[in-house]
Amino acid sequence: MKTIKIMLLLLIIIGSWSSIIFSQENHQLGKYKIIINNDGAMTIVEQPIDSILNKNANVPFRVESQTSDPLPNLVPFEGAQPPNSFSYDEGTRRVQISMNIRNMGAVKSENAIVGWFLTRDGESTEEYRYCLGIDYIPPLEPFAPPTYDYFTAVCDVVNDLVFVVPPGIYYFAYFIDYLNVIIESNERDNYGYWRDPALIVKPNLILTLWAYDDHIDFQYDPLTHVCTYKYHFTNNGLVAIENEINIGFYLSDDKIFSPKKDLRIGSTKIEPLEAGESRGNTFQVCLDDVENLQSGIYYGGVFADYTFDVDEINENDNGMLFDETQVDWLGNLEPQVISITPDSSENKGVITISNLMGSGFDVGATVFLHKEHEANIFAHEVHVENVNNINCKFDLFNAKTGTWDVIVENPNGKTSGNSGIGLFKIYGSLPDGLVVTNTDDSGIGSLREAILLANSNIGADTIQFAIPKSDPGFDISSGVWTISPLNPLPWVTDDSTVILGSSQTSFAGDLNLEGPEIQLAGSLASDTTCGFYLQSAYNKLQGFVINNFHASGVLIWGE
Repeated sequence: MKTIKIMLLLLIIIGSWSSIIFSQENHQLGKYKIIINNDGAMTIVEQPIDSILNKNANVPFRVESQTSDPLPNLVPFEGAQPPNSFSYDEGTRRVQISMNIRNMGAVKSENAIVGWFLTRDGESTEEYRYCLGIDYIPPLEPFAPPTYDYFTAVCDVVNDLVFVVPPGIYYFAYFIDYLNVIIESNERDNYGYWRDPALIVKPNLILTLWAYDDHIDFQYDPLTHVCTYKYHFTNNGLVAIENEINIGFYLSDDKIFSPKKDLRIGSTKIEPLEAGESRGNTFQVCLDDVENLQSGIYYGGVFADYTFDVDEINENDNGMLFDETQVDWLGNLEPQVISITPDSSENKGVITISNLMGSGFDVGATVFLHKEHEANIFAHEVHVENVNNINCKFDLFNAKTGTWDVIVENPNGKTSGNSGIGLFKIYGSLPDGLVVTNTDDSGIGSLREAILLANSNIGADTIQFAIPKSDPGFDISSGVWTISPLNPLPWVTDDSTVILGSSQTSFAGDLNLEGPEIQLAGSLASDTTCGFYLQSAYNKLQGFVINNFHASGVLIWGE
């Protein structure tokens, strides 16, 4: 026997542990017995067990009283037959427990009761409130090796508590003498719990295929563009879903379905589901009514509780993708234009179309203005807001005045056609005819073409300039449009021809603070090429920079 120097804190509380705090210089880890003699003297007997306690913790002891009032102590233990066991069948909800109990106290115990429980906190006896059943423990003699008295308590019940306990995570537990029928020397070893399996008392939605109409659960009609979803959901959790459940219907552009990334094209609600209850229905949606649906290949999907309002066991089994049925969506085959706002504009710059109304517009559509014998004017910054509305911009700088058709062409090649509805009128101060609209060497709108037209029109002519900033010959840093003939320009052969380079300033603004906005450059011409060739009388050149010609900038020939 070893006497231990101690600082003593003895809690005289029936059914609890006494605690002793050792001074650190003269004790080792282990279990000990406290012997309290009749005269009140106390002796400590050391029974070391390696590494069972934290060095800085309060060391608990079992008190074996040798006073005139000794106590029993009921505890579970291993080593007897049948061995301790626990099992739970989730399908049948059957609980089977076998537990050996013996009396480690100093005196014989009285009749007691062991209870089997569901608990949310196995460490707190206050949570041992949901009782599965009980077993009676007969009186047991105190432990006296080599023989000992024990009793095998048994639980074999169906767990119907899952339908009445509040939602949460529960554990199976035991509590010996939970009614406190007997007074023991230690009651902390009367209860415990099994961590595995944890019993999750929550609802759980799962999608089950509804076996009817040849087991088809998703269909797509390419003629009517109607998607048909047939679904069936079951709550296979242990408690009811008390509120309506949001069901979402989706199109996925790949075979990796996620309600958070894929496009929801419709939704509905189903009534609350009791535990084990199922409910299904049919949902249809026409893709013509779906906004922002781009052309492509899709697969249908359905997901329950897409708003994630239900606290359930597993959200990953709430839906599925029906990847055997493919939706080849090309949009409406024939777009139609009804109206355009605004419906007219001057030909002096960019106009924003705020509302092009119609039907069958597909994402990626092209919009343009069409007039017979004129080049199409294509819109830029085209935004297809939905199947009925487009907004875009047109650059109408120096566009031909008159009435133009508004045309929408879908990516599938179908156009709205020249229906005479949704017309756009362009007006402006530029005269029809002799206007230079680009810096090209030749062709419609070029300076070369304007001189030829002036020569063919007997009488006075004025050639004006109205070239947009989008022209490749425009240098934004200098504010100058450069025309570089590859070959000599035509001779001006008709009298009274005015070539007015300064007209560019009137239409585009004074962009070149150093001089005129139109430059005629000979850097690409041959060594014998001149700038302008004047052969007739009373002609006028105004508002030009003429440079880099190896011959003359202006050649005048006459008698």
